[in-house]
Amino acid sequence: MPTIEFTFPAHRYHATLTGTHVNEGRIEWPPSPWRLLRTFLAVGYTRLHWNEPPVAAIQLLEQLASTLPAYRVPRTYEAHSRHYMPYIEGKNEKTTKVIDAFLRFPKQSSLLVHYDVDLNSELKSLLESLICSITYLGRAESWTDAKLIEEHQPDESWFQPLTEDRTSIHPLRLLSAIPQSEYERWRVKAVQRAVDQESSSKGKKVSSTARKKLEAAFPVDLIDCLSWDTADVRKYRWNRTPGTKEVLYSAPEPSPRSAISSYRSAPAKPVEAALVALAIDRDKASRLPAMSRCLPQAEAMHAALVRILARDIKAHSESIIGRTHDGKPLQENHRHAHFVPLSLHGSDLLDHMLIHAPMGLDDAAQQAIRRLRFTWAKKIPRIVLRWIGFGSLKEIEQQINAQSGRRLPILGSSTVLHSETPYVPSRHLKLKRSRYTLEDDICRELASRGYPKPSRIEVWNDDLSSGHRRLASTHLLTYVRARQSDKPQPPDSKAFGLTLHFDETISCPLAIGYGSHYGLGLFSAGS
Repeated sequence: MPTIEFTFPAHRYHATLTGTHVNEGRIEWPPSPWRLLRTFLAVGYTRLHWNEPPVAAIQLLEQLASTLPAYRVPRTYEAHSRHYMPYIEGKNEKTTKVIDAFLRFPKQSSLLVHYDVDLNSELKSLLESLICSITYLGRAESWTDAKLIEEHQPDESWFQPLTEDRTSIHPLRLLSAIPQSEYERWRVKAVQRAVDQESSSKGKKVSSTARKKLEAAFPVDLIDCLSWDTADVRKYRWNRTPGTKEVLYSAPEPSPRSAISSYRSAPAKPVEAALVALAIDRDKASRLPAMSRCLPQAEAMHAALVRILARDIKAHSESIIGRTHDGKPLQENHRHAHFVPLSLHGSDLLDHMLIHAPMGLDDAAQQAIRRLRFTWAKKIPRIVLRWIGFGSLKEIEQQINAQSGRRLPILGSSTVLHSETPYVPSRHLKLKRSRYTLEDDICRELASRGYPKPSRIEVWNDDLSSGHRRLASTHLLTYVRARQSDKPQPPDSKAFGLTLHFDETISCPLAIGYGSHYGLGLFSAGS
């Protein structure tokens, strides 16, 4: 029963999960049984110089495909890089941003793969030749050394296939091959079904030539299935390669996803903020959203975090949800997460989101943010998300300033604050009552967050010259100012641009009014 040891000299592993876009940043770990079989076959062609797989190789691959391997994985850490990849469009060469997600390993780490199958001496020798010839696993950047070692008997610390006796609250889904005998039976039925459908639609018997065309959509055997590439799958309109199936593995605690993102024995300490980068999914969107759409984008990101908490982590986060375990609102108003839109690259496009919680982002919130991959919602293009890091507002500001070479007023401090996004009143305004004026609404919002009353409030809308020009130049009136129809709507649809003067220095970010947790009512430090 062979056990294979994989080591990674560069301490990195690159492999995109089957069925996902590279910019989703999802990593297939551990490498699926299907990926391992394709690796063995590819090495035979490229390093052992097969023209056709010999009989022994076919027997070896069929035996390995008849069982599901067990894995002992090392501790891993998720990372990524971004680069611009050139591509040709017509006669022009353009570039597109690509996210390269990978795993990092501590030194002296190794991956063990155990096959519960008995091989004779000839097949074992062939397997050893194939394994020793492997130079990478996954993508070509994943430099790999591999060798056969003494048999290791899997225990509870290994990833093993789910059975009736072995269950898991954190199952892992991997792609595997259908055993040869089972595939042959399926292929006969599938081909006959396709022939019958063609005959029924044409109203006549299918000719031998037409039958051969239909049969071409179904690989002949396991070797043919393993030889198919993406072009073949798309040509015959399969959603995945024929001869494959998804299998569930039991994962030791912590779950594989949390082991990738963060392998720790104790809950993380609360942090003040997190920075998340946005990128386009070229198949779904042509450009990043404008800053004026920060409200729906922040809502979609919040909804994605709530889904991750409920479905994947199965934990409650007061800092994200804003409610206690009993569903009651938090006593300290507005201490939970605020989504602060940032345009660090200019062009008035939303390219980063700062998640800031005065109460601190708890352990569950940090796990959910690490797992963010993309957002989607009705009438909103899918946006790819990548977690950049956690820290205090001061630390994140310093990193941004160091990268961009300029200060970010939205994270600065001053006695004068200017509207960065429109202020939408949280109450109905009544001009004839001092209790419900715009100034009263602003002072109430500031007081609820522990800020002092401003000494003077300038309303840009009231100034028919410079104020209106400022509104036009900042595009505040073009912002989306209402949440989704099933969420609370603004009491007053008006939007205002403001300048607030204080007698003491106020630190940003500061957001007040309706939608302040989703990017509205945001202020930046003035000079």
